Amino acid sequence: MDLYFINLKEQTMKQNTFTKFGVTLFASLVLAACGSSGGGDDNNNTSTSTSTSTATQPEKPSTNTQPTSPTTSTQSTTGKALVIEAETAKVTPKPLDTTNLSEIEVDGVKLTISRPGIYSGGWSLLNIGSTDTQMCCGRYESVKIGYQSEVGKNGYVFYNGVPTAANEIPTTGTATYTGDSLYLSQLEIAEEDTYRGNANLVANFADKTLTGKLTNEIAEVNLDAKINQNSFTGSATSNIEKTTAEVEGKFYGKNAQEIGGMATSEDWIAVFAGKK
Repeated sequence: MDLYFINLKEQTMKQNTFTKFGVTLFASLVLAACGSSGGGDDNNNTSTSTSTSTATQPEKPSTNTQPTSPTTSTQSTTGKALVIEAETAKVTPKPLDTTNLSEIEVDGVKLTISRPGIYSGGWSLLNIGSTDTQMCCGRYESVKIGYQSEVGKNGYVFYNGVPTAANEIPTTGTATYTGDSLYLSQLEIAEEDTYRGNANLVANFADKTLTGKLTNEIAEVNLDAKINQNSFTGSATSNIEKTTAEVEGKFYGKNAQEIGGMATSEDWIAVFAGKK
C-alpha cells in the first residue's frame, strides 16, 4: 500500500513554534498485478528554537497509480519509519532493525533521538532553521517515537526500540500501559501538522488482545489489535476521520514493560508509546 503526503496550502513558521508541513492528504492506491488485486503530558518538554524565518512547502500534484509495497513482518524488525518524500509526496514504510535508542538511520539519513547533556522526561522539541524535530521520551527505557520534517527534504515518522524477547511475553493476566502519542491529520480543523497527546492501552495476555485509546486536543482514537509473540497488529478508528487505520507495534524492554506502535490510514497517522 502506497501513501502520499500532499500539501494543500502554504504554511509559515511562527516564532517559537515548529515548521509545518501544511495541511496534508494521504491517498492509498493499489495497482492490479497479473490480473488480480494485490501521548503524553507536555509539562516536561525541552524546546530549543534557533530560527524564526518563514518556511514554505510547494504544492505537489497527486499521482493516480503506484505499485503496492511489499509487507514486512513485524516479527523480524525493531520498529518502523514512514518516509515522506519531498519531491513526490509519496509516503513509504521502512522497517527498522536497530536497538540504538540515541539514533536511527533511514535510507542513509541519520535521525538523532537524544543528544548528550539534554534530558527530557517528556517530549524533546528541537527547531533548527527549517527543521522540526519532536522526539519522545526520556521516561521510556526501551522504546522511542518521533517525527522530523525539513523544508525541501524528506520527512520521517517512526517508532523503535529494544523488543521484548518472545519467551518473556506473559501468557496470563493483563497489563495497563499509559504514555504518549503523536497524531497527524489532513483535516481543516487540524491547524497544526502534529498533535501530541496521551496513550492508554490494555494488553490481555491470556486472550492475546490489545485495546485502548489515543487522545489529543482534536481527536480520540480507538485501537483494537491481536497479540502475536512480542508484536501486535490490528486496526484503529478516529472520531474525526472517515478511514480506518492499520495498527502495528511491539512490546519493548524486559517482561514487556513498555509498548510502542503506529496507526496508518489514508488520511491520518499516529505513533504511540507507553509503559506499565
